[in-house]
Amino acid sequence: MDDQREKERSGWLVWVAAVLLFFAVMVTIAVLSAGETEPPTPTTVQTVSPSPSVEPTVAPSPSIEPSIVPQPVLASGQDEDFVFNVLDVERDAPVSVEDGRTPEGAFTLVTLMVENVGDEPLGFSPSDVGALDPTGQLWMSDNLDESAVTVVPGGSVEEVVEFDIAVGVDLAAIIATGSSAGSVATVDGVTIPLP
Repeated sequence: MDDQREKERSGWLVWVAAVLLFFAVMVTIAVLSAGETEPPTPTTVQTVSPSPSVEPTVAPSPSIEPSIVPQPVLASGQDEDFVFNVLDVERDAPVSVEDGRTPEGAFTLVTLMVENVGDEPLGFSPSDVGALDPTGQLWMSDNLDESAVTVVPGGSVEEVVEFDIAVGVDLAAIIATGSSAGSVATVDGVTIPLP
């Protein structure tokens, strides 16, 4: 009887082992195929050897150009074909931005953007700009280089106009002319209040 019992037991163990093996195979197949939705495609790698006469080159890196942020216009006026935009006013500046010289009184530096809205090239010079103090006294520019710059139609030029004025005087306005007939000392222009 022991033999028969051994046979029954072995048959039952074989059957349990077969069922476990079947489940193990099924789980393995399920795990392996779970991540794949389509069969992998083979990739071909091509190796190219450079010819002896060709030097390797490096592609230039893309340049990053700084964006230019326009300065806000503090005041503006137009005379003939010039538009004068005041971009900055620096009062009591210690030195000239043109050449580093010190003032006899105090420098007031007025940064202008001068735009040609006409259809012909025009010359602009710092002598085309004067300044008025609160009493109405006219102050002429003190730029050493007063040579004219040609401004093409649709173009503009930025210029710092320097005024060496008495200490304690605060300029109230500038007078600018778009005329080629002379400086603001001899020709009326547009009066632009300074902030």
